[in-house]
Amino acid sequence: DFRYTTADGATRRMYDIRAEYLLLFINNPGCNMCKTVREAISASPMLNELIERGKLKGLALFPDEDLTEWRNYRDHIPASWINAYDAGCLVRENGTYDLTAIPSLYLLDSDKRVLVKDSTDVPYIEEVIDRRG
Repeated sequence: DFRYTTADGATRRMYDIRAEYLLLFINNPGCNMCKTVREAISASPMLNELIERGKLKGLALFPDEDLTEWRNYRDHIPASWINAYDAGCLVRENGTYDLTAIPSLYLLDSDKRVLVKDSTDVPYIEEVIDRRG
């Protein structure tokens, strides 16, 4: 679990996100691969349907200090996702998630067990969800 902060200044816990699946998208503004992965998620009919039905929540997390950069990039994250930053960079500092490469996708189930870790492969995320039925 970790705390994240949204644009309105609210701080919440990842474990409080209620959905069958949580797609954690750790990203940085200006990162070309981040844009490619974000667009692949946005282009996925399966993932979009799950988001619309409330079965999947997307959490875009900015893990760095430059909040000006994050604020300037906010409009690039789909409105249906939770767009947040890691105040104090605790996720990175505590090694909660592997941030050796960004972007990084983690798919978690409703109990926050990791189903896919440190990935950028959107079709694989879809496959894992599909196999679980």
